[in-house]
Amino acid sequence: MDHRAEFGHLVRDQLGATAASQVLWSAPRLICVAGDFTRYDLHAVREHRRSIDLVRYGLFGHDYIGLETVASHTGQTAPLTATRRRAAGVPSTRRQTGR
Repeated sequence: MDHRAEFGHLVRDQLGATAASQVLWSAPRLICVAGDFTRYDLHAVREHRRSIDLVRYGLFGHDYIGLETVASHTGQTAPLTATRRRAAGVPSTRRQTGR
């Protein structure tokens, strides 16, 4: 999120202005693809409160590539409040007491 302008310029340069204008910043996700990751990488994914995926690739012969999700963390979302639950049509989790 700190480098939105740089990312926007990169997308515009590589894919054009139309693609750059369609980037949705409301829920960004980082996908890191590498041959392998360290335990420090896995720890960092757990510690950050952002949406991050670590994907390991493997080459099979000259024609095939395999992808394996090593770690995935979705960004933290605030718990539903009672007002938001009602607005979303989600039933209350409180016990109903008979009066």
